[in-house]
Amino acid sequence: MSVGSVEHAAAAMRAGKPVLIANGREIVMAYAVETLAEKTLAGLRKSKPSLVLTHARARTLKIRLYTPDVVALPIGAKDTADALRAITDPTADLSAPLKGPFEAQRTKLPDGFSAAVNLAKLAGLLPAVVASRIAAAPKNVAKIKLTDILSYEDEAAKTLAIVTRARVPLEDAEKTELVAFRSAGGGPEHYAIVINSPSP
Repeated sequence: MSVGSVEHAAAAMRAGKPVLIANGREIVMAYAVETLAEKTLAGLRKSKPSLVLTHARARTLKIRLYTPDVVALPIGAKDTADALRAITDPTADLSAPLKGPFEAQRTKLPDGFSAAVNLAKLAGLLPAVVASRIAAAPKNVAKIKLTDILSYEDEAAKTLAIVTRARVPLEDAEKTELVAFRSAGGGPEHYAIVINSPSP
């Protein structure tokens, strides 16, 4: 498993580019909703894409949960990229309060839908994607195995190394250190607050 391949795919999502997620013969093409361009959405309509949300967001929007892990909503002909962002972004709930009603898909979803949402989270984006099944993988598009996304956190944790550490005395714990870690493939930093001298 390549931690770097997941980081590459996450960077593609942040840049508004597609990512192909392969699970055996099944291929899902996904875009992060947060960086999705209107022109891109227009080009995707032929593939009948779905808006894929977490269960937590679906519950907030009063969407019934028929499928495990994530919920998929069909994207209508009049839906815009901004409208999709308003659905997925909790900070837009006050400025765009009237959403729905929504009818979630009840049939089994590709495993790549859930993995794509996980990848959006790893990219530091809203955990929502526009995704669809495709028959063949186009060239020059970031491609990743579903298993790489699912095992990313465990694999990245194995390569964590200390980047820096500093003493940060606290009021009730003067012997305190802040330690920053980073995985070999890059990605977000992780922090530990070490009080006194705990056993490793």
